[in-house]
Amino acid sequence: MGNYGLVYHIHARITNTGTHTRHVSLNITAPLDCGVEMAYACGSSNPVWKPLVLNTVDPFEYCGVNVGSKQVMRLDAAYALGGPACGNLFHSFSITV
Repeated sequence: MGNYGLVYHIHARITNTGTHTRHVSLNITAPLDCGVEMAYACGSSNPVWKPLVLNTVDPFEYCGVNVGSKQVMRLDAAYALGGPACGNLFHSFSITV
């Protein structure tokens, strides 16, 4: 079996110990000229699945949350690759003010 048809789940607990609200995003990036077909969902209660054709090398934020100062938030996300996919997907978290 290839890397398609599987559902990937990401669960994170994020603590902001700073004094400013931060935006935390979960990103996915595909290789150049790949055209990955996927579906993604964000949220812990009744997430809505959305279709996507990822055909850019720029990171795509598929789940994000604003975390206030001294707060703890939960980030739940899932994605499924349509098949066949090119593989070699890069996952990243980013934090912005």
